[in-house]
Amino acid sequence: MERLRIAVVPGGGAFGTALSVPLSANGHEVTLIFRDKGKARVFGETRMVERLSGILIPEENEKSGGRIGFSADAEKTVKNADVVIIAVPTPFMLPAYRESVMPFKKEETPVISGAKGLARIEGKYLRPSEIISLTDPKVARRLIVLSGPNLAHEIARGLFFVSVAASEDTKLAEYVAHDLFGLNPFSRIYASDDVAGVELGGAFKNVIAIAAGVCDGRHYGENARAALVQRGQEEMIRLGIRLGGRDETLRGVVGSDLWMTCVSEASRNHEYGVAISHGEDPVEVLAKFAMNKKTVEGYTTTKVVWELVQRLGIKAPLTEAAYSVLFLGGSIDDAIKGLLARERVYENGQPLNGNK
Repeated sequence: MERLRIAVVPGGGAFGTALSVPLSANGHEVTLIFRDKGKARVFGETRMVERLSGILIPEENEKSGGRIGFSADAEKTVKNADVVIIAVPTPFMLPAYRESVMPFKKEETPVISGAKGLARIEGKYLRPSEIISLTDPKVARRLIVLSGPNLAHEIARGLFFVSVAASEDTKLAEYVAHDLFGLNPFSRIYASDDVAGVELGGAFKNVIAIAAGVCDGRHYGENARAALVQRGQEEMIRLGIRLGGRDETLRGVVGSDLWMTCVSEASRNHEYGVAISHGEDPVEVLAKFAMNKKTVEGYTTTKVVWELVQRLGIKAPLTEAAYSVLFLGGSIDDAIKGLLARERVYENGQPLNGNK
């Protein structure tokens, strides 16, 4: 298998940095790009980064010969790359791509997005791949998204993980699954052409994870959490299908990402839900998370998803409850009462005969 030169723009996220470990295990030469020269130098010397505390990023994989380097020279690194990965938080995707990738990337170089979320730009609700395509229309045919139940600290430690690589060009999706990760026995990458489904699932799950955190913070039990996550998945599927995704995608690996994010103690969105579960001010808690360099993607995504379901006329009671608490000053007690007081129906949403 060919050794590839891979440029990674991790931004403030941990996922991009973590991916360097399995990529080097496949024998590739990976360079992590940081705008701050001082940080790039310190990270290279210590082999540790802020968002992956306590984990050493190996300089070289002894078995494969793959290497991981750090650089502040985006121009040189991106120009020489066979593949570019950008895995910054969605709100920062636009400036990061414009500054660190677009001016230097060769036209034929594939770009992989590892971001999860939705953003409102120029009055439109955009997925990460759409943000990149809006900025750089030529890259649309060379774009892949990578998403799944992927905790960065586990990937960085070399533990097993599974993801989906989706592209409108299935040859590119297969390229990622086979050429980038195919030799690593601790990863399994599935190929897909359902870009919308993969990205929408990766975004919406963070909304439900906040709600699951509230549930756990109040000690409502595992029965309640399971019910919440399952009903949340149904909301995710309804919205995903309306926006071009497919049911099987949203119930597949992407669906497992929802479940993991809603139960894992390492999930920042779940942690945020726990933190606001007893009436704490959502904005103040969000600020505390930001001070500790913890990004809560689900906060801004909740607003975007709520606006989408209103526009499309989709039933999404959990999303509406989350929006009420996060943005309208609604109480959690009232949100829960409203959910439990809803009309009894068949599981498919049809009303009971007695309710007609």
